[in-house]
Amino acid sequence: MVNIATTCLIFLLTAFFYKKAESQINGDSIAFLSGCEEEVKITPKAFDVLVTSQLGLFREMSSGTELDSLHALMASRILNRLRCGLFVSENAIMKTTNVLSAMEFQKNTNKVKYIKTVGFIDSTINMLYKQDYLRIKLLKKKSFLLVNSYAPSINEYDMAIRTYKEMLSLADSISLNDDVMLLQSKVEIADILYKKKGDKEEAAKYYRSVLQYPFYLIKDMDAFNKTRAAYIGAGRGSIEAYRGNLKALKELYFIPSTTHELYPLLKKYIEEVGGVWDRGTSEEALKKLRN
Repeated sequence: MVNIATTCLIFLLTAFFYKKAESQINGDSIAFLSGCEEEVKITPKAFDVLVTSQLGLFREMSSGTELDSLHALMASRILNRLRCGLFVSENAIMKTTNVLSAMEFQKNTNKVKYIKTVGFIDSTINMLYKQDYLRIKLLKKKSFLLVNSYAPSINEYDMAIRTYKEMLSLADSISLNDDVMLLQSKVEIADILYKKKGDKEEAAKYYRSVLQYPFYLIKDMDAFNKTRAAYIGAGRGSIEAYRGNLKALKELYFIPSTTHELYPLLKKYIEEVGGVWDRGTSEEALKKLRN
């Protein structure tokens, strides 16, 4: 009987505390959702204006409480909007980060550690969604603050190195994506200029700029294939644009690994206007490269 009574008591107490915890969670959730409903009413543009005006006021303050006020009001407000899944601009986040770090320095000139700013950066980065350029800027700022804080420890130097490496890796991937988009766009506009407008001279400028890109140095296979495809597209476009111009055709040279795709057309058009093909086959070009 005692065991049954004890078991029942444990069950009842468990149920009581579970309901209490559930009530607390629900209350917090309602408060959070209510806060989000208020934030939704403010557009990203309006929030930018709010941040700029508030930060202007903080810069004019000279009391010792402005740093805590900034962190409590603006930084927390930004983090709250991010938690709600709302967009916060790079302008608002970077302005707050820069003012926050400046105020930490002003408050502790000789022994500044930038604890609040680094904490704000970490929290912000964890909630960013597809804002890679902003992520790069925040990582760079964090690395700088770690290295330039008061008496950096070995751990802080190590953290700064890891942060710099993360930033550089992300920047490299973005740079490659930008290069791919840029090269593809140049080929597309050159094709329009030549094929639709008949402007060979202007089209050739875009084709030439693509042919100067060293795609063969890229290690990422997806980016390599896309930039190589753009290069071949520019090569074919150049050959087509210079058709009938023997001198211009003879001056066209391509990376050996692309001659298999480009030599046949170039050879055809050179011989078409009475020129002599003297570059051998694409296989011979590759053999010369290997040697």
